[in-house]
Amino acid sequence: MIPHESDAKEERASLKLLRSWQENLILIAIALCLAFLIRTFIAEPRYIPSDSMLPTLHTGDRLVVEKISYHFHPPITGDIIVFQPPAELQRRGYPKDQAFIKRVIGQP
Repeated sequence: MIPHESDAKEERASLKLLRSWQENLILIAIALCLAFLIRTFIAEPRYIPSDSMLPTLHTGDRLVVEKISYHFHPPITGDIIVFQPPAELQRRGYPKDQAFIKRVIGQP
C-alpha cells in the first residue's frame, strides 16, 4: 500500500469518529434540555413520604405530577394536588421548597 493512502484512511476514520462524538454530544444536550423543560413546566416525579394520604396513596408510592391542567381550570373536590407550604407553615419551620400532596375536600 502506498503511504499516503493509509494516511488518508486514518484521516477519514478520525473524521468519522469526531462526527460520531459531535452527534452524541448534540443528542445528550437535546435530551438534557427536554428533560429540564418537561420537569419544569409539564410533569415532575414525586414520592409519598408519609401515610397522610392513606388509603389512596401509601408511604413510598411514586407518582408523576402533571402541571398544566390547573392553568385552564381550578381544582375540584376530590382532586389530589401538590402545593408549597403557606406562609404560616413557613413561619413555623417548614422549608419553602417542601411540597405538600393533599386531596381537595373543601368547598367555598
